[in-house]
Amino acid sequence: MVTSLTYVTIQLVLFNTVAAQLNATSPPVISEDQLGSQLGFENGTESYSDNDVGFSIKYPSDWTQGNDDTSHNTITSFDSPNGDASVDIRVFPQSAYKSLKDFGNSFKKGDDSTLLAYYRNSTTTLDGKPAFKAIYLTTYNPNVFESAMGYSSSTAKALFIATLVPEKKSYFAFAYFADPSSFDNYLSVVEQMAKTFQIGNKAPIIQEED
Repeated sequence: MVTSLTYVTIQLVLFNTVAAQLNATSPPVISEDQLGSQLGFENGTESYSDNDVGFSIKYPSDWTQGNDDTSHNTITSFDSPNGDASVDIRVFPQSAYKSLKDFGNSFKKGDDSTLLAYYRNSTTTLDGKPAFKAIYLTTYNPNVFESAMGYSSSTAKALFIATLVPEKKSYFAFAYFADPSSFDNYLSVVEQMAKTFQIGNKAPIIQEED
């Protein structure tokens, strides 16, 4: 016959066993500072989400989140502390290119750019989706009006990763630009930013008029 004391003891043992199993399987809670340290962001991390377009990304706390630029299909940007590097999140309508391969090939014949490296294989991904990656030099040439305002030609080194998201009828791109002399200084941080980039499934689909 089981006494009340024995019954309580058994219940406590079962409770402690289950609690131990839950603690063993539950992921640890990580603070933003701890996450930033894991990502290599020395000064912590910030999160940015766009619920309308449907994506999120983490970036270093000492970087500045900028504005959009419709002329380059840029949804938002992130600038380095010294202003000598930036990351753009860009979205292009699917109709702009026949395929992901066609989009990638456009970097091989740019008039104002010099391709340095190109990748499109099973390990080239963006948010786990097949992608291409291009590293290139791009030259900015001001028009007559910009020249009159004091702007001059400049060259930047760029890393561009893009993937097709069929359900959104869009290409999503992660683009990094820096002064050629500063490109490698930020590369490890930028690569970690790219790894945190996530594309949602419920955002509106981008369409164009016929």
